[in-house]
Amino acid sequence: MPKFTFIVITKAMGLTTLFVLFSACAQLSIHEQSIEQASFEKASEYFRQYDYQKGIEVYKQLATAGDLKAQKALGYLYTHGLYRHDVVEVNSDSEQALYWYLMAAEQGDFQAQLIVARILKSSGDYMNAITWYEKLASAGDRNAQRELAVLLRQETYWYKQTEQNYQKAMQWLEKAGEQEDPDALWQLCSSYYSGSKLVKLNYTKAVYWCKKASAQYPAAMYYLGEMYFLGRGVEKNYQRAREYFFQLTRKQAPYDSPQAKYYLGKMYFDGLGVQVDRKKALVWYEDAATQKLRWHLFTNKQSVYADSRAQIKMGDFYWKGLIVKKNIRQALYWYRLAQGQNHLEVDERIKRAEIELMHEIEKADEKRVQAKIAFDESLKEKLSICVQSMLSNKNRSKGFLRTCSKCLERCKIKVGYRGKVQKVQPDFDKELHACFYKNSCDADNIVDKEFIPN
Repeated sequence: MPKFTFIVITKAMGLTTLFVLFSACAQLSIHEQSIEQASFEKASEYFRQYDYQKGIEVYKQLATAGDLKAQKALGYLYTHGLYRHDVVEVNSDSEQALYWYLMAAEQGDFQAQLIVARILKSSGDYMNAITWYEKLASAGDRNAQRELAVLLRQETYWYKQTEQNYQKAMQWLEKAGEQEDPDALWQLCSSYYSGSKLVKLNYTKAVYWCKKASAQYPAAMYYLGEMYFLGRGVEKNYQRAREYFFQLTRKQAPYDSPQAKYYLGKMYFDGLGVQVDRKKALVWYEDAATQKLRWHLFTNKQSVYADSRAQIKMGDFYWKGLIVKKNIRQALYWYRLAQGQNHLEVDERIKRAEIELMHEIEKADEKRVQAKIAFDESLKEKLSICVQSMLSNKNRSKGFLRTCSKCLERCKIKVGYRGKVQKVQPDFDKELHACFYKNSCDADNIVDKEFIPN
């Protein structure tokens, strides 16, 4: 039933007749709406009673008559299907869904048009998808602008990436970004910061878009900190950089960013914007270099990772003996963690550290040998003194021996006539070290023991 009635009024008709005709048209429109509303409620009642087929039939009658609400309901139903207690009541059907959504889209419904574009894109019909996206994007829909930009930046079988398509995509992204679309803001920030073969680096634009994206994307905050630290797109400002980096630490945010901690360590180490404090630098470097379960800034997922630059700095601390005691083995540990992560200087440092470690080992071995020789000489001297003290001239005739208890019991030395050592146990060096090294043969340990001559 038509919603608009055109009336031709002649001069002979009076105002009363005109009023009656307009009243009749209004009543007709209200009556038509009430019928449609009653039919939609009837379909909903069928669904509440689990009589899905009758409900779908009513929806189809309404949709065929042009009811926008019923068309979108059928599109949603065939897109997702209908399940009840894990039993399929209505199967999903992409063709049926596209059919009913197209009917709604042709009536100018923005939501239906966006869904049609997405269905066409997922099915591989990129040309028609772009047509619908452009229609919506030109009308100012920020979702369509962003998704169209993403589609134009993709390389598919029907067209290749070109600078023209990329420029067009960036224009749509900027339009979506001006409407504060979060995903578009982040894509603009990362695109202008990182650049590519089709998008030139532009740190000035990167600063602008990263500031807008930083409220919802912590990675944009890191980019800002780095640009202020290095003076890219803006003048160097270590204080601003420190503020951005500090917000990405565990104290201020759920994101435990090792990259930000590396820069904080560098600031304290070199005195950039703060006073030089090597101890604080060591704390920041060590936290950034330690592998932990962290929230990754760029993937927004938890993963075990650390900053390789901080690992190199930790290696330098231990190699050069800065703040900590020099320890080449510990330095090699940190260097090897950073190895294989595109740091050319690491291999050279590992090589030099290994050579230095070998020299240290050789020196230590030489010292150990010399110490053992000196210790053996000392043992011989102490043994001679101790054995001589075993014989007592005073008790010689009675056959008693005044001796050191620890020499006999721990060292297990077999002593012959006149104090000559005849036999020593295999573990003589070990036990004799325990006995003599601390000068344990003193007067308090001298006791009388029976002497049995050989």
